[in-house]
Amino acid sequence: IIWQKNNDNLHKLFKKIENSKIIISTVGLGSHIGMLFNKKIILLCGPTYFSEISDFKQTKVIKSSNLCEIHKKKLNYKVSSCSCMRGIKSKTIFFAIKKML
Repeated sequence: IIWQKNNDNLHKLFKKIENSKIIISTVGLGSHIGMLFNKKIILLCGPTYFSEISDFKQTKVIKSSNLCEIHKKKLNYKVSSCSCMRGIKSKTIFFAIKKML
């Protein structure tokens, strides 16, 4: 298991992803780089999602079962913290990893 650190530069991030078997990421740079290297990806989606990932066959998309009130109403407020990702259970992620290995 390798964590992305806040002070990782882009080169370090590319190397970490290139050397990984499975990428677990939210919608963002990690998932896009994972696609570039043709990696297996578990994509954790709260209020955001990008449809292109559906065409990438090595991906398991795990969507949150319950969005926060702001995102249920599809308001585009910038919030520093919402509860959307709390709907994703660790057990769901575990079984997705197990299935991919």
